Amino acid sequence: MKKKSKSLAKILYAIARVLALVYFIIIGYSLFCLLTGINMKITRDTDIASILYPFSENPFLNLENHKPYLLFGFILPLLLYAFFFLVASNVFKVFTLDRLFTKENIKYLQLFYGINLFLPFPIAILCSFFIKIPNGIWMLSLVHFILGVFIYFLAEIFTQGIGLQDEHDLYI
Repeated sequence: MKKKSKSLAKILYAIARVLALVYFIIIGYSLFCLLTGINMKITRDTDIASILYPFSENPFLNLENHKPYLLFGFILPLLLYAFFFLVASNVFKVFTLDRLFTKENIKYLQLFYGINLFLPFPIAILCSFFIKIPNGIWMLSLVHFILGVFIYFLAEIFTQGIGLQDEHDLYI
């Protein structure tokens, strides 16, 4: 690949990894606060729970204070996006390598398209049984589906590339 493409892939890899780490940290901190009650402020009259910034009285996250929302409207989406960015970073990492067409790289692409094709709609439907799903989530699920289709085609191109690469290696 060209140097510019590899550089961009390295930058996107780093950004996606950092985003995954930030999401995982937020999940960990939020779960710690929710389970222990430390750094929490609950307003009874509005039924709002605030997770406070560490060592502060300022709200970091304001949440509806009922279990279905906390699980299906807060923790699950954060967890899915943490995982999404982690897997996306592996896809960007593929494009930093000298040899693109490998079975390991195809596995990264397959995992990424599988997540985007088969998780958003079923998870949104599952969550809709417990909480009200905003209309934007359905559009976001469609965007993930389209992204999954594109990456599926890219994985198919990589599969053909392995075949061509293997043929080329036989002739050298």
